[in-house]
Amino acid sequence: MSEQDKRRRTFWPGKEGNNGQPQGVLQKRTYSELSDDTQASKPISLHVSRPALPVRVAKLDKSPWQDYVRLLSVNRGGRVTVAYNSNKSHKLVAISEISECSREQLRDLRPLLHENIVVFTAAYFLDRSIYLIYDLLPVNLISVLNTPLGPLQVEDIATVCQGILRGIQFIHQELGIEYGELKSENVLFNRGGLVKIANVGSLVLKDRRRSLERDIQAAGLLLLKMLEPDSSLLYPQSLQLRRPSSCDPDARDLMENFPTAEIKEILAHNFFLKSRGIQHLIPYVFVAEILQQEAVDIVHDIDNSI
Repeated sequence: MSEQDKRRRTFWPGKEGNNGQPQGVLQKRTYSELSDDTQASKPISLHVSRPALPVRVAKLDKSPWQDYVRLLSVNRGGRVTVAYNSNKSHKLVAISEISECSREQLRDLRPLLHENIVVFTAAYFLDRSIYLIYDLLPVNLISVLNTPLGPLQVEDIATVCQGILRGIQFIHQELGIEYGELKSENVLFNRGGLVKIANVGSLVLKDRRRSLERDIQAAGLLLLKMLEPDSSLLYPQSLQLRRPSSCDPDARDLMENFPTAEIKEILAHNFFLKSRGIQHLIPYVFVAEILQQEAVDIVHDIDNSI
């Protein structure tokens, strides 16, 4: 046996095949042996929204409090109950109740997955209410904009606005409905700085179909709130910059086109090329989570397993 075969046997033992080589050994292939159809993997663009992936949602005809222990009632894009799983994981979740529902709605509930929406992972039916189980996110856009770190840089404003628009685009394309409640309270962040739109699960149950243009208008108002916070307070329904000469030129051009453009056109604007990535939002999210003070209601269940 040659020294080469001995080395192969040392690291990848196995019986020899018909060609005298040990089975299980990966044979080196020359460039000419590779298929012409083989393509190198391409990097994912930071400016292209990822498609929805198939995902399963547990649908349970029972009380959610058989599996979860209540802790607090807080505002996370609407009033939700913070609870933890009563199994060994004790994972914290946000539970939202939608009343006046039917078992048919539970059965027909569509699973959704997109990086810019808060997805629900399970649904419970009890006494004509559906309870949706969401990941618990720490802060909303209001908290991020009000940290002592100061206003967001224009590059980070581009990141936030891009995430909001991608989430709305997904809702419009996949559900064909208006979000209708786009405001800073309903724009949440995870600890990695990723923007996520809250309460999409309740939209699926309500199935409201209205004008999609209102969501674009609302996204424009949020952009103005980040660019000129004082103007947004004085003129809450206006998309007009009050100090355009002091604004970033690309942002100014985008604001001028917002009232008449579609989401696809807006997302293709040069303004979003300024985005430097969600990681630059992490300090804002961290400080906002530490400093935020909000009204909470204690709803803690008795649990001896903690």
